[in-house]
Amino acid sequence: RLVVPVDERGQGLLLDFTVGLMIFLVAWFYLGSQFDSKLAAASKENETGIMKLRADFALDTLVKTRGGPQDWETGDINSLVFPGLAQRDRELSQAKLSAFSNMSSGYSQLKDRMGIGEYDFFFSYKGGADVNAGLEPQGNATIVAVQRAVSYNGNIGTATLKVYRLEN
Repeated sequence: RLVVPVDERGQGLLLDFTVGLMIFLVAWFYLGSQFDSKLAAASKENETGIMKLRADFALDTLVKTRGGPQDWETGDINSLVFPGLAQRDRELSQAKLSAFSNMSSGYSQLKDRMGIGEYDFFFSYKGGADVNAGLEPQGNATIVAVQRAVSYNGNIGTATLKVYRLEN
């Protein structure tokens, strides 16, 4: 029979408990970090999807409609309900495109009226002429770009809308 002295009883149990607790904590922190990583990736993918939907809607509205009111280019940003650059579906108006590119002072109001909300935007037309509006992304940003083929002054070109969020 093995006799364990009174002062050594339970030390083996304490050692087993400590090792088991350390293994549990390492596994817990590993699984927690994996969950956080997957959650962050899913959140970023969801935000990118929302940005794409807003960019598609905004660009379609710009290149397919006259805007509201239809003669918004003769007024100021306060009279604008929503911008549209078209004379006809995908045929851009010179007056509307010029007015749109000159609205930099009302940028935050303009992006709200475009339905972009908290995101920033940069619009460009490349074709017979090059026209830009909005703010070009500076620094690290999540960017979604959508394009449409359009006609402007008899030339076929590309209207591009970049919707983005600056990363912190």
